[in-house]
Amino acid sequence: MALDAAQLVREFDVDVSLVEQWLPSYNIAPSMLACIVRQGEDGARLLDHATWGLIPSWAKDSSIATKLTNARSETAHAKPSFRRAVASRRCLVPAGGYYEWYRPSKVPFYIHAADGTTLAMAGLYELWSDPTNPEAPIRQTFTIMTREPRAEIAKIHDRMPVLMPKSEWTHWLSPTTSSGQVSDLLDPRGAAQMSVGPLDAYPVSRMVNAVRNNGAALLEPLQEESVGLW
Repeated sequence: MALDAAQLVREFDVDVSLVEQWLPSYNIAPSMLACIVRQGEDGARLLDHATWGLIPSWAKDSSIATKLTNARSETAHAKPSFRRAVASRRCLVPAGGYYEWYRPSKVPFYIHAADGTTLAMAGLYELWSDPTNPEAPIRQTFTIMTREPRAEIAKIHDRMPVLMPKSEWTHWLSPTTSSGQVSDLLDPRGAAQMSVGPLDAYPVSRMVNAVRNNGAALLEPLQEESVGLW
C-alpha cells in the first residue's frame, strides 16, 4: 500500500480518518499493521488501523491470529472464528496489489489491477481484549477473504483475495446487509464479482520473502530469468 492516509481518504470516500499517518509500505505481511476501511456505529465510513491476523473476541490468547490471516468465502459464515464478523464486522483492505508465489519455479508474482487502480480486498475485522490482562489495550485485527481464482490468476495460484467493486462498498460495509446479500457479493459468478476489472501479474524479486525488505524496488519486474509461465 503505497498511498498515504490522505490519498486513502479520498479514494475510499472516507468520512473520518482515525489514521494520523500511514507511511507507504511495499511488503505488508501477517502480524503487521495495515489500513482498513470500516463503518462506524453512526454509519460514518472510517479509515482505521488493524493488525493482519484475526483474533476472535472469544479467543483465550492471541496465538490463533497466525492461523486466521485468510478466510475462505465459501465457508466463513459457518466457521466459529469468522461467522460473527461475516454477519456484522466486514471491512475493506486497500492494496496497490499483492504477491503470490508461483510454486513450480519458486518465483513471486506481483498481482494488481490492470488499469492501476487500488484494489479493495474484502475483509473481516474483530476487536479483542486480552482476558489475562484487563489493562491491555483492545486490539483490532483483520483477515482477508479468499475465493477460487479468476482465469488470469489460476495459472499462478489456486486462491485469490475477494475483491469488492466500488459500486458495492456501501453494501459490503453495512452491518445491516442481509446474509443473502453478503453471499451474493461473495459469489464468484455473481454480478458484484463479475464486475471487478481485469488483473495483471508479473514476476518480481524473491526479496519480497523477507519483511525487512521494503521499498518501491520490490515492484520492479524480474528480467533475469524465465519463470516458465507464459
